Amino acid sequence: MVNVKKVAILTNIPRPYRIGFFNELSKFLKERNVELKVFFYSSLSEYPERKENIKEEDFRFDFSYLKYGFLKFKGRKIFFIKSLEEILRENGIDIVIVGNMSLVAYQVSTINIKKILWSGSFNEWGLFRVFFRKKLLKKFDAIISYSTICKGYFKELGFPSEKIFVATNSVDTSFFQIEDFSKKDFSYLKILFCGKLNKRKGAHIIPEIIKKINCEFQFNIVGDGEYYEILKGEIVKRRLEDKVFLRGFLQPEKLRDIYHESNLFLFPTFRDPWGLVVNEAMAGGMAILSSIYAGVTYDLIFEDLNGYRINPGDIEDILRKINFLGSNLHILKEFGSNSLRIVKKESGFHKMCEGFWEAISSI
Repeated sequence: MVNVKKVAILTNIPRPYRIGFFNELSKFLKERNVELKVFFYSSLSEYPERKENIKEEDFRFDFSYLKYGFLKFKGRKIFFIKSLEEILRENGIDIVIVGNMSLVAYQVSTINIKKILWSGSFNEWGLFRVFFRKKLLKKFDAIISYSTICKGYFKELGFPSEKIFVATNSVDTSFFQIEDFSKKDFSYLKILFCGKLNKRKGAHIIPEIIKKINCEFQFNIVGDGEYYEILKGEIVKRRLEDKVFLRGFLQPEKLRDIYHESNLFLFPTFRDPWGLVVNEAMAGGMAILSSIYAGVTYDLIFEDLNGYRINPGDIEDILRKINFLGSNLHILKEFGSNSLRIVKKESGFHKMCEGFWEAISSI
């Protein structure tokens, strides 16, 4: 291990679930005589759809906002940092950790500094992408992966296995954790979907599901997006106003309540590097139906133990699983109890910190 005194993380905007982790990581590193500096390189104003409450007084770590620019490509903004090398040098950074394979990661790759990639990619192929990533990865000293399936992806890209460290992605599970599982209601099926109401998250399959559930149920849909009005119309059309409820966007305190009230979490995403809502739902003591296209599924979802892995393209199979659990409420309760036990053991900020420290210590 090099003589590390200061580690920097480059990430785009402050997000509530990351603030808690950075607080914990700063404390964890300080106990090992290492300082943490977090650089945010884009602005919340660039993401008007983000409605989270961010309070800088909750930041218990050193941070700065950097000057940034961006390029537009196919309707997306691709950010870059101005004077990045100079900033790292002036702050005395020994190791820089950069999130995801982006233009900023490419900038970091050109700087003579120890560097670590922090990523959740696992099913992204294509000749150009593979060529670019193989060349980019050669410039990095280690990788921190969100999940075990992500680690396998980077091994397939040719990165040395011994230099890939898993820090399973997490939220503050203690915040979402149900205090008394014995009081949770499993008298009938209470399904919850939480996420952006768009195709990527699988919101478009919800109408097909709600019209074919053949057991007693309640379905709460949390989030907003392009499918909100479509879902609203479908609920009215099928006269399901007493069973299916559109809750809109909820702040963490309200979201925690609905996790505790629900008992089956549906996560039918078509692409997610991880899926932090699953951690939250498990802490709330819920059985899980989680997509095979999400990294979380391969680390926290165990078939016939705390839920099932689902293919969001196979609606009939999803319905079979929903109707089975709705008709076997004792199994639903057992899955919920197992979720709570698994997330306590396999998730959390301290476990993430340990994965980060392994990567830092390897250099």
